[in-house]
Amino acid sequence: MSGTYAGEEIPPADRCRRATWVLSRRHAGWRVEAYHDCPA
Repeated sequence: MSGTYAGEEIPPADRCRRATWVLSRRHAGWRVEAYHDCPA
């Protein structure tokens, strides 16, 4: 779910997204390998 703005308890439907993150941990820290999002 997306973040909310001041005064909102839940974001409106047009701002809701479903996201998938693929992360890997390397010697230098975390790296984003892939990202994808679509409407929820």
